[in-house]
Amino acid sequence: MAGGFVWSLAAGSMLLMEQQSRPLPKAPLITLDGDPINLPQISQTSQQPLVVNLWASWCPPCIREMPVFEEVQRNEAEITFVFINQGESPTHIDAFMNKHDFTLDNVWLDPRNAIGQATGAHAMPTTLFMMPMGNWSIRTLASFPALPCNVAWNVCADPHPYRSTSAV
Repeated sequence: MAGGFVWSLAAGSMLLMEQQSRPLPKAPLITLDGDPINLPQISQTSQQPLVVNLWASWCPPCIREMPVFEEVQRNEAEITFVFINQGESPTHIDAFMNKHDFTLDNVWLDPRNAIGQATGAHAMPTTLFMMPMGNWSIRTLASFPALPCNVAWNVCADPHPYRSTSAV
């Protein structure tokens, strides 16, 4: 019985995580200041791995993981974090951020949910780990703290993302 439970947990975790190597979606996004931007643009500018979180204010797991993202963004200067709101207005996002006292950099809007569609993300929160060379390598539908960070960073840095590791 315990073995079946452990296997179910492992299999379920694997279903939540997808390893791939696909180009960054070029869907048009908007900064909170109203400026157009896209993921390839920030990837070329930063030349760092990207962690892209797709979120919405009505999503309780999204809200729970934001303080974790806030802390990691503050402490990990060699990784660029982008927070893409799925379909809400700038006014609503500002009010939400103020209500929860979140201070995140790179909060963008995706009014048409184009990034979610392009990456196959059909649930939130979804976190994409993107390599500096412009491909995304992991998508997780679980909250960020549930994914072992060292596994995500290692896969992002791995030039052979399809090679299996004992940690995954």
